[in-house]
Amino acid sequence: TPLYSSAASDVYKRQINQFTGMNFNHLINTYRINEVKSMIIQERELLNLTEVMYAVGFVNRSTFYKVFLKHTGLSPKEFKALVLDQDVQI
Repeated sequence: TPLYSSAASDVYKRQINQFTGMNFNHLINTYRINEVKSMIIQERELLNLTEVMYAVGFVNRSTFYKVFLKHTGLSPKEFKALVLDQDVQI
């Protein structure tokens, strides 16, 4: 049955791409980064970025920072500083 699982997985990935215009990894990372941004905005200075990174499913800090920067144009630390300096709302 591994062939079936792989084939089903490919079908789901194609459907995701068709309906969202994003590949599976990009969709998941978009969701993760939006969740991180929301957590930073809601928790403000009480937040530990490493804990948030793990909470949304990233296991590698450099990957987390790279993906966050790609999606927001800011590092997680820069985004958090911006939130603390301004009254950022979702």
